[in-house]
Amino acid sequence: MIQRCLSANGLRTWRQLKSVRTLQKIQYRQLSQVGSSQEQPERKWEEVRIPVPWGHIAGKWWGPRSRQPILAIHGWMDNANTFDPLIGLLPSDLSFLAIDLPGHGLSSRYPAGMVYHSTEDIVVLRRIVKHFDWRDKLVLMGHSLGSIYSFTYSSAFPNEVEKYIGFDNIKPTNINNDKFIKETGGAIDRFLRFIANPDFSPEYPWDNIVERQRKGSSESLTIESTKLLLQRGAYKSLTKEGHFGFRRDIRQMVSLLSTLPYEHIQEMARRISCEVLSIKFKQAPYYEDPKYCNGILEIIRNNAKRLEYHEVDGSHHGHLNNPENVAPIVKNFLRS
Repeated sequence: MIQRCLSANGLRTWRQLKSVRTLQKIQYRQLSQVGSSQEQPERKWEEVRIPVPWGHIAGKWWGPRSRQPILAIHGWMDNANTFDPLIGLLPSDLSFLAIDLPGHGLSSRYPAGMVYHSTEDIVVLRRIVKHFDWRDKLVLMGHSLGSIYSFTYSSAFPNEVEKYIGFDNIKPTNINNDKFIKETGGAIDRFLRFIANPDFSPEYPWDNIVERQRKGSSESLTIESTKLLLQRGAYKSLTKEGHFGFRRDIRQMVSLLSTLPYEHIQEMARRISCEVLSIKFKQAPYYEDPKYCNGILEIIRNNAKRLEYHEVDGSHHGHLNNPENVAPIVKNFLRS
């Protein structure tokens, strides 16, 4: 709700942003108390804000600020908290910056009327790199949509990425060329119909919003993982006692031409030259014929410096529900 007001009213000054942040932090503390009984990692983290023209990108910096962090990118409709349990199991001398993508968590939404598209989010990742003036090669870690973004960024800037870790999604979803062309007009009209009422933001009792978040993940989240995500992904109602609303921007519910032809994805894969760790959760579904994912893995294997592939027990959110299953694999990959 706060980010919606920020975008709709065009707030831009740091004084205005500071008042918004203060309210966000109060609500975040309240939700941390309400949200989860799950033990939190002992590792300390610092809340950061990265300025962008429409507001800010929020993030959690784990570990020493003196060293370049591993940039961690969450999945669709999730937020930076998705990596809390895993980072808590990784070596304390490593630094991580887990961000909230635009329209997620505590990050500002894109300006009113703007379409959410993967290209814009890749530009955001580039802004972060430029903001901190990172000179060493990047290490990326992504889940689902964040894994796709790691793939895309590593293809766009092949000489600037040292390693990337991808959980469960290997590549962008491909679409038939003819279907892609024919659906363009319909996709645009669907988006415009969907955002006709941009201020619609229902609020629910706590148990209800937990259940909605969990069902929205196709029940791949445990209850405790759901509550952890909602600590950063929900706000406490200012008008309805005991009610909460989602922080996420509703415009993201419409996928607007975010898929790509398979031939395009193949060419992207051929440009990836870094070391790649891909972890597929066994109980998670494929969102297309597995042959396409296997084909991209084979291209990466033949062109990248190294490909390490594992299939691990777990749902689509296996890195969050059962971080102990992947932490040793991630640690060994980062240390190698």
